[in-house]
Amino acid sequence: MPEGAMDVSGLYNLCEVLLWGTAAAVMFVRSSREEGPMRRLGKKTSAVLAVFSLTDVIEIKTGAWWDPWWLLTLKSACVVALVGAGIRYRKLRSQG
Repeated sequence: MPEGAMDVSGLYNLCEVLLWGTAAAVMFVRSSREEGPMRRLGKKTSAVLAVFSLTDVIEIKTGAWWDPWWLLTLKSACVVALVGAGIRYRKLRSQG
């Protein structure tokens, strides 16, 4: 592979960066149209998606999602936060 060329794993992670970054931007804009708790949830979820996107940038550089150890911890925290946001969203939707 030529120097500076990205391997398949790196390209996959770059796609993830774009996916999660776009999701963060869309969530931020859409949540701006909401009010109260739904707006706050959208803004927080947008921030988590942006951080999740950044973890893939780091993964491109390190070549592994588990090394360094703090990258795995950060990715795991993002997943837990996103699951929690999904649960909170369903609860808010059922109330309104």
